[in-house]
Order: sequence, then structure tokens, then C-alpha cells
Amino acid sequence: SCNLGISLSKINGRLSYQNSINSKLLRGQTALKSWNPRNHRFQMSIFDSIRNAFTIQSVSNASQINSNTNYVILGSGIAAASIAAELSARGLARDRTCIICEESHIDAPYNHSILPGAYLSSSLSIPNDVNLFPSSKNKIQSREWYEQHGIEVFTGIEIVQVALNSKLLSTQNSTLIKFEKLFIAFDSPHNSSSKGLKSAAQKDSNLEEFKNAFGFETRAQVDSIRQCLYDRLEAEFNENVVVIYGSSLRAVEAACSCSKLIDSVNREKNRVVILSQEPRLLCNALPVGLSRVLEEYLRIHFNIQFQLGREIQQIVADSNKCIRSMELESSSGSMIENICAVLIDAVNTADETTKESSGLMYNLRLFEEGIAHEIGGIAVNGSLRMEGKDTVYAVGGSARMMSENGESKRILERDDGGLHAAQSARYAVRKMADPAGVSKAYGFGMQQIQIELWKDGGIACCGEMNEYGIEIGIEDELCLAFWIKAETNADHECKKIVGGALLGTFNEEFETCWSFLRSAVRHQTQIDVNLLQQASSVQLALLAIQP
Repeated sequence: SCNLGISLSKINGRLSYQNSINSKLLRGQTALKSWNPRNHRFQMSIFDSIRNAFTIQSVSNASQINSNTNYVILGSGIAAASIAAELSARGLARDRTCIICEESHIDAPYNHSILPGAYLSSSLSIPNDVNLFPSSKNKIQSREWYEQHGIEVFTGIEIVQVALNSKLLSTQNSTLIKFEKLFIAFDSPHNSSSKGLKSAAQKDSNLEEFKNAFGFETRAQVDSIRQCLYDRLEAEFNENVVVIYGSSLRAVEAACSCSKLIDSVNREKNRVVILSQEPRLLCNALPVGLSRVLEEYLRIHFNIQFQLGREIQQIVADSNKCIRSMELESSSGSMIENICAVLIDAVNTADETTKESSGLMYNLRLFEEGIAHEIGGIAVNGSLRMEGKDTVYAVGGSARMMSENGESKRILERDDGGLHAAQSARYAVRKMADPAGVSKAYGFGMQQIQIELWKDGGIACCGEMNEYGIEIGIEDELCLAFWIKAETNADHECKKIVGGALLGTFNEEFETCWSFLRSAVRHQTQIDVNLLQQASSVQLALLAIQP
């Protein structure tokens, strides 16, 4: 074999691999290398069956858009679909709403993969009637769904300017679109955990040249890769390690999926390793305590190993351009050897330029009047106030706002499988429909609340203790559950918070989550440490999936 390893410090500029992700993956035109292990030939395949199932006919002339449209939604992700669903539920959507997006179709990869309940239920007795996925609102809707609800969808249209005072949108072909309420639902660029896999290869090389490196964004793509890996892992080769690069929910799910494949082949021989530059899993979505619990859970139940907080120093490939080992940066040196394949969380490998030019902040440049902090600024879950009226609502999984000195500041950055995008979208519609009925959003304190709950010593309890040993607190439409541990000392018995979870933003979204927690701790007068750890693993899903 030949060593293609070169120090990362010698590599400058952006890799063409990352540029490929920017132009293809983030637009939903995912190209994935499919490997036929029987003839060792690699070819590019596009998931046409997935795309075509949801493709909506593009319009070349934006003037077809109904001039009497009340609500215009810009975007095609989870936030846009959630706005449409909320408007429809309130009877506001039919013949009054349209979705406009620059993409040529509406489908995956924006429908991010999440941890299925089967992954989390192996160590808890979860009744069959308990549904971990109660809501169908947090998903990309199909063309048929939009048609049934009287919502028009126009694809392939670029909005180049927004005039708030006159309430007009300008398209790339100079067509003007009138609106009453505008929802900016450009979902975030998913820049949560991975800084991007920098190929330690030759300067004019990139990861696409490695025949056993696969990018993925969706569960379907992971399943396709699994099929390619099966024969290879089953054969008597030395290459028996599957590396998952990334620390997001997508990466975790891919690791679990590959682990189940390995179980069906030979667990003793093969193994899965999660590799990331981030120090822990889902570091932007979970506090340290829950991240550690998740790692332990995956280690015990899926035999997954971890190399976290590690950078790749060198990549060693054989003469067939297949990655065989990786040298990691560390004081003592470390190697991942006998690599069969590398699966890369492609959503999280966009470079810094993509992060700066995608999402809400980029699209604020479209506004004719400009955005200034003193006139209300722009905030996720909130609105841009112009002339005393709520005209524009910005929603999504990530957003920026203008600070007092005029600089942009990221106020929320999460990797939550679309949960926050959907919740912020529904909040915006509720605020528009009933401004007096919604006091404020649940804000940006989700992670801070979690951190507080895990601090030694606990915090003051709110709500009422129930027979299941769980404290429930509801404040500002925040539904929280606290795990309480009773401790008795010489003077008195005290209740100490030892864990907690955000269960839902609005009361009606709380019931299913609460029924699950009630089932998990039924007949328990006190939550012991083991049950707490198991339940906390399940909380990960409650934090990151549909409420």
C-alpha cells in the first residue's frame, strides 16, 4: 500500500469535496457512491426514487403565483412545512397560502434522520401503546398533502429582494409578488457538530477519490451504504472497522444502523467507531451530562467505540485508493486501523463560507429597507416589527440577530433533528393569529436550563410532586420534568433534582411525552441511579425529535 498521509497543517483552501457538498448535498441533489463489492467497481448513483416521490413541478414564470395570496412562506424545509401545517390547522391555509423555494423539489434531505424508538427501548419496558413519535407535524410534507390543503408550491424561484413597506417580493425574473404576511423559513445550514472532514491526502486530492468514503444525509442513504458493506464485512478480510465521521444525530443513527449490520455478520470480528473533532456527542444540542449518558448507552447496547475530540493527522490508503487507516492527533499517538469504510455526515461538513452565506442571516440582505437593531431586529420565534405591525416572521433551527453594535450574533445553534425549527414555526403562526394570546417564545434557554438541572446540588423545585417521583413545572409554556431524589440527613429530608428534560413547548404537545415518562417510572417511589441513566437516554429522543 502507499501512504497518502500529509499533515493537515499543509492543506490550505477549501476542498472540492466541501464545494461539492455545498452545491449538491445542501440542495437535495445528493450524489452517493454505491459500491458493488462483488466486482469492486464504484459508480455514482442519485436517489431518484426518493426525490421523484416528492418532486413538484417547477415554474419558470413566477407570475403564475396568486396575486391575492395572504401568506407567503419562503423555504422548503421542516420550518416551512410546520408553518403550512399550523396555518392549515387554524383554517387559514386554503387558497391563501403559497410556498416558494429556490430548490427544484421538496423532499429529503431536510427531513433529518432521528433516533428511532427501537434504539432506545431495549433497556426499558415501554408499553406498546406508548408512542415516542406522537406528532406528524415536524416533517416534510408531500406534494399531495399540499394539494389536499389548498397550498400552492412553487419551486425553482429565487427571491432577490423584499420590500417590507410595500409588502412586495421580487424574483430573479423581475416578477413582483404581493404578500400580507411573510414567513422566512430558510432552515439553518446544520453547522452543529462537525467542523468538516479535511482530507489528509495530496493537495489536489479530495475525499471523493477514496473509493470507500461515503457521504450520507438521510436514512435511505445509510441503508444503501449498508447493503454495499454487507458482503465486504461478511468476507474474511482484515478490513473490519466502519468509521462514522460526525457527532450529530444523523451520525449516531448511522452508527447504530451499522452496528446492527455487524451483529448480523460477526460482532466479535467487526466494530464501529464514531470519530469527531467535537469533544462529545451532540455537543450543541445536549448538556455534558446527557451526552455522556448517551455515549455510555451506545457503548453498552451497540458496542460502539468513540474517538471524540480528535483530529485526523494522516490518512493511509492502499493502491486501490481505499482508506485503510487513520492516524489521529494526540500526545501519545493513536491509529484507527483495518478500515473497511468511512461514512461521513455530509450535512455537517460544509465549510465556514457556507455557514456564513446560508440560513437566515444571508437572506436578510434581501430586505430593501435593511435591518437595524433599533427597529426590532430579527429573532427566531419572533418577528421583525415594522410600523408597529408584525409583517415578517423568521423561523428555523438556527438564526442570528443584530447586536447593539450592529454586528451579527448567533443566538441559537442546535442539532435537534428539526425540533426547534418546527416549534419556532408554530409559535410564529400562533403569534400572528393571536398576538395577545402568546406572551413570549420559550426563548433560547433550553440548553441553559438543562445545564442548570445537572449542576451539583440541584435547584429549587417548582410544580407538584406526584406519585411517580417526578416533579413537573410549567412556566411560560415550558413543560419540564425533573427527576427527584430524596435524601435524608440528620436534620431533615430534602429533595434533590438529579436530572431533567424539556418535554414540549405547548401544553397540548405534552401528553404523549408525559405518558411515556409515567410508564417508565411506574410503581417507583424513588428514581434510582440506574433507571435515571436509562430514562435520560430516552430523554435524548424527547429533546431531539418531534414533541
